[in-house]
Amino acid sequence: MINANLVRLTNQGIHDVFSNRITIPIHDCFGNPIAFTARRVLDNDEAKYINSSETACYQKSQIVFNYHRALSASKKTRRVLLVEGAMDVIAFYKCGIEDVVATLGTACTKEQLRLLKNLHVRIDVCYDGDNAGIHAIYKFGKMASEASLDFDVVNNQSGLDPDEIIEQLGKDELKALSNRTISWIDFCFEYLQTKYLLDNYSQKVEFVKEMRVEIERVKETFLKETYYARLKELTQFDLKSLNETKKEIVRIPNKFVVKMDERAEYEILGQMLISRQAVNLFRSELGYLIHPLCNQLSLYLINEYRKNDHIEVADLLNVIQEDEVKNLLLELSEWELAPKEFNQQVLIDAIHCIKKKCLDQKIRELSSLAKKMSNPLDQAKIMNEIVELKRKN
Repeated sequence: MINANLVRLTNQGIHDVFSNRITIPIHDCFGNPIAFTARRVLDNDEAKYINSSETACYQKSQIVFNYHRALSASKKTRRVLLVEGAMDVIAFYKCGIEDVVATLGTACTKEQLRLLKNLHVRIDVCYDGDNAGIHAIYKFGKMASEASLDFDVVNNQSGLDPDEIIEQLGKDELKALSNRTISWIDFCFEYLQTKYLLDNYSQKVEFVKEMRVEIERVKETFLKETYYARLKELTQFDLKSLNETKKEIVRIPNKFVVKMDERAEYEILGQMLISRQAVNLFRSELGYLIHPLCNQLSLYLINEYRKNDHIEVADLLNVIQEDEVKNLLLELSEWELAPKEFNQQVLIDAIHCIKKKCLDQKIRELSSLAKKMSNPLDQAKIMNEIVELKRKN
């Protein structure tokens, strides 16, 4: 009993850990009782809730409360409500809702996410309506979105927990609340506007970056377009246009592979963004980029280094006039493969890649022209030029 944290051995003898508390068993996913959570009966200085400490059979990060019951209930409803604590689960049971589980007030872990995913139903997150609950939804949502979990958010704007809703508004209101859901992206639009001040340009940029990460995970094309339109209306950043442009600019591979021309322009711009030395090398060895938007951004970078020793993205965004170039800079600043420090050899390789691409294009154009010529002397002249370009290549 001591090892299971049911009693403690004190100078006065054995003490019941859960005395004078409403004590609720915690089960594993197979329905075996392995721990307890307990709520105080009286409003006093003691902790409102206490839980069993971890033991050989109980690791709280690997347990979802009421999972074994919700497993069967969710097969009928095709969803599961995720709440914060055991008393929240009981509150929903009072309303006849049994497809409900809890993380027992802790931040959701990867193992708990795995258990929720194994239910193969939609998760509706129904945390408390106070500030702490809303922040907890955000933290859960970031993890769940990254893990590709299918989930929505219960739109609890009451500021109350489930028990308080029953006491103040009645069981029918809690039952109705469980069906009032919004998408994760809709939640982000509302929540992040409380986190970032959109009247401040730098904070607006951070807001756009964070929203873009979540919108890009949306699978339905029409929904993604709708969210980008909403983001543009709110911030004046047209990231939908950027995504379409990006398909023409570059396909970013997972690794730096031999076909470096697919990311050479991004590599050059990324190095220029962090290093004046990169700008000087670019100007002396190349001086241009193939795609018009990339070339335009390179000119802005060159000009910015005439005034400053280093570049801040937020400051440069204030200088750039064209929305498409602004969007390209945002894309570049959050590129997962962006260089962290100046690398001369990588930059030279990227510059050579652009030069080679231009030479290849020139060779194709001359070859096409030679085929159309009827004069053998003119053909020979062009073929000599092609040979010289191939030699340079």
